[in-house]
Amino acid sequence: MTSRHWHREAAFRTDAASVLALVGDPLRLPELHPLIEGVERAVGGAAADEAGGGAFTVREHVPMGPFRLKNVYRVVIHDTGRADTLHQVGTSFPRVVVDTTWVVVPTATGCHASWDVTLTAPWLVAPFVFDVAARAHDRVLAALQTRLT
Repeated sequence: MTSRHWHREAAFRTDAASVLALVGDPLRLPELHPLIEGVERAVGGAAADEAGGGAFTVREHVPMGPFRLKNVYRVVIHDTGRADTLHQVGTSFPRVVVDTTWVVVPTATGCHASWDVTLTAPWLVAPFVFDVAARAHDRVLAALQTRLT
């Protein structure tokens, strides 16, 4: 297994609650994330109960040359106990984990968002997974900036 971390920041001309409401609702991910085709609320499960924020099943198609690989993963939202912080963990085959934390704080002109992503994957698929995920997450941030600025 190997991991890669990236950090992004952006300013928005809207309130912090609006940013957190959008990025914190997995059902709205298809509006922002270029690979996601559908999201459903997962029913029950110990992980969702322990996290306190809910669990979701996400369907995406990952481009691989002329092919699109189907991928299904689970996202669990963890209750951080902080109004300005959102923590999500996604897991999928083959043992890929995407750990995401958003911190969004008010500013005089709106808010400032800090986004940390740590992705862990088996070494054999890691370069491909890292490349696809980094590009997709950059497109999420661009979509947020277009929508909220």
